[in-house]
Order: sequence, then C-alpha cells, then structure tokens
Amino acid sequence: MKLLLIAAMSACVAFGGNDETQETAKRTKIIGHGWDMLASTPAEILANADLFDKSGLDGVSVVLVGKRTNGKGAYDMRSISLASPWTREMLEPHMPALKEFRNHRGLRESLVMCMWAPKTRI
Repeated sequence: MKLLLIAAMSACVAFGGNDETQETAKRTKIIGHGWDMLASTPAEILANADLFDKSGLDGVSVVLVGKRTNGKGAYDMRSISLASPWTREMLEPHMPALKEFRNHRGLRESLVMCMWAPKTRI
C-alpha cells in the first residue's frame, strides 16, 4: 500500500534526528498526501482509520467528489473556485465520515483538498 509507505517515511522524518529536530516535530503537524489518496473517499479513508492511527500522521489530504444537486455535472477539488459554489447539500454525503475523523488520532488534522485559483477572473 503506497499510503502506508508514505506514512512510514513521514514518521521517520518527524521522529528522527537530533533533540532540536525532535522538539520541532512535536509542534509540527504531519499530513499524509499522495497520488493514491486522490481516488479515496472519506468513507474509504475512515475504513482504514486504525492504520492511520498507528502511522504517526496527524491527518491526510481528503478529496470530496460527488454529483451536483442540480443534476448538472459533478464536483471535485478542482471545482471549488468555479462560479457556482459548493452547497451544504453537496457536502452532506461526506459529513458523517469527516465528523468521525475527530475520533482518530491519525485523521484529526485532515485537510480537504481544493484548487486555489478560480478559473474565471474576479
């Protein structure tokens, strides 16, 4: 599993080194991110929460994907900056899993991925 390898490498970076490095690691949050995460839903990540809890990570990057409530296409991390904003209804299917992240040490600091620049000029 690629993610497990990334988690192991992150843990080595965070907890290796001298006393100064270890002191910095105590203050630094480590978020797992990888290409294999781009296809994982919050529910799939939650199903493997026990592995993340053992990994030394503080969280992971999460991609939200679904269908728009108006029936016109899909949304994903690339569409947060488009003219039509994400709605609460679009996020509802993901909320139970995301709320459960709080109960897992390896998922508490997870971040929802999105593109930063809008496709249209403001």
